[in-house]
Amino acid sequence: MKVITIIGASATGKSFLSQAYHQKYSSIPFYQFDTIGVPAYEDMIKEYGSGEEWQLQKTIEWMNRIVSENKSAEWVLFEGQTRPQFVNEAYEIANLKESFIVCLWCDAQTMQKRLQQRKQPELFSDDMINWCNLLRKWSEESSNAIVIDTSGDESDQNIAKLCNTINDIMIGNAKCTKL
Repeated sequence: MKVITIIGASATGKSFLSQAYHQKYSSIPFYQFDTIGVPAYEDMIKEYGSGEEWQLQKTIEWMNRIVSENKSAEWVLFEGQTRPQFVNEAYEIANLKESFIVCLWCDAQTMQKRLQQRKQPELFSDDMINWCNLLRKWSEESSNAIVIDTSGDESDQNIAKLCNTINDIMIGNAKCTKL
């Protein structure tokens, strides 16, 4: 089995585009990180010592769950806001070879507009912009990651970009940022 993990900051299109892909290709098992619930930051600290450690441990748990629930699947799609380093560590622990990361990125103007449309303008901040840029940077440094720019309002174009990227990965034509 191989996993394609779609990551990105809030408002980059992770959930929307992943769900659009899944609707088109429903035979591929699909999981969303946030369905486990995201506790308050204080609870993460209390139980795991830091938000980063919570994110790492939950990413590992997800990969182990995906493996146990999909023994006969060739590919699985997973979507969540986590670091590419954590995804790769989870891939290694779960023995998921030849798995990929697709990092969705958008510019600050697009992020702000999408968060306003979602009625979550409080999430738009310098920290969120920096997080988005860090995820892109880290993905560009990874040997199994592809970055997709989802800036602008072209939903159909962004769906096509993600579908084409995932399909290229599956047929072996993926062009990672660093091979």
